Amino acid sequence: MLLIDELDKSDIDLPNNLLHVLENGSYAIPELVRARHQEGRARVLTDDPGGTAPVRDGRVRCLAFPFVVITSNGERQFPAVFLRRCVRLDVSPPREDQLTAMIAAHFRDQDGRHTSMI
Repeated sequence: MLLIDELDKSDIDLPNNLLHVLENGSYAIPELVRARHQEGRARVLTDDPGGTAPVRDGRVRCLAFPFVVITSNGERQFPAVFLRRCVRLDVSPPREDQLTAMIAAHFRDQDGRHTSMI
């Protein structure tokens, strides 16, 4: 899974760039593309402790496409071509009773001591 938080605060081109990456299943790392003539293959670090992955000719290629979750505060509109490829879920702010239940569950507050937080 890939989480992209607050996409509306990103660079204006990011939604289209993201579409390009997901459609092609790869992206280039400019520094490694320039160095590919010296060394056609490089190893880069991954998020796994001590893990590395091969990058050939400066391009990172997907073996499996991730499930992508994107959040937005609705501060700007996204291109229609981008939105057509998204499943939207609009989340309204919680009502007072919902917020009370969330706080009670979070703090395991059965006797209502934390209701002053609302």
